[in-house]
Order: sequence, then C-alpha cells, then structure tokens
Amino acid sequence: MTRSVATGRPWAEVVSVVAAACLAAGCYSEVPVRWDAAPSNREVDVALVASETAPLAATLGPRAQAVAGRVTARGDSTLTVAVTEVTRTTGVAETWPGSEVVLPVRVVERVTVRRLSAVRTGLLGAAIAGAGLLVGAIATGVDFSGGGGTQTPGRQ
Repeated sequence: MTRSVATGRPWAEVVSVVAAACLAAGCYSEVPVRWDAAPSNREVDVALVASETAPLAATLGPRAQAVAGRVTARGDSTLTVAVTEVTRTTGVAETWPGSEVVLPVRVVERVTVRRLSAVRTGLLGAAIAGAGLLVGAIATGVDFSGGGGTQTPGRQ
C-alpha cells in the first residue's frame, strides 16, 4: 500500500475521501410543495394524476406517471418544467433533454423539492469523523486497554 506523502498514513487518505464523498452527498429529503409555490429554477419531481395524463401523451409519450426537471414558469393554471426525466407507469425512467413541458394543474398530483437536512448531514459528518479518528487510532497502534501503565525511562 502506498503511503501518503503529507501524513505518512495511508488510512488518512481513505478516510478523507470517504468523508468528503458522504458529506457531499449529504442527507436529503423530498419535501412536498404546492404547485403554485414551486420555486422557479429549482429541481422538482412532479407526480401526475393517472386519469388525466392522456392529453400529455403527445408530449411525454404514453403512460407517464411522473416527471422530474427544473421549474421554468408558473401560470394561473399551469406549471412549466424543463423535463430531464419521465417515469412510466411500468417504473421505467427515461432521460429527457430538458424540453419544456407545460403541465395543466389538473394533471399535477404532487410536487416535491429536494432539501438538504442540516441535522442529518451534521450527524453523518460527526459519525464519519468519529469513525476516522477510531480507524486512525487503531492504525497508529493506540492502546485502548485502559491499562495506563508506566513507561520505562529512555524507551518509547
């Protein structure tokens, strides 16, 4: 195994990379919002009313169950989304190029936005840091026996 030039400890690099990846991912949750309060220029997931999607078949294709994308506009009775994904009733998700689709309010069952949970992310970060300290202590040979013995002078 190669050793880190900066620290001389290969585990430090591994723990750092894993911690950074986990914290970058963070802990997100899907939060429902009213269609008319969907934030502009934000990513949303829109669940569609199954019985009302027939008129959208020409735009979205058959059996669209949900769309994901960025809100580009809201009208009195419409929500315009730059669609990046369409999920079919079969569960298959298709990638889309960001084409704008106007969704009449009657076809919108639910709109959700993704929000970062600061508490969950903080707890995850603390757990990763604690695990990193434990791994580091084990790798450097820290004695966890609690013996608290004495050292002989001149020996380390």
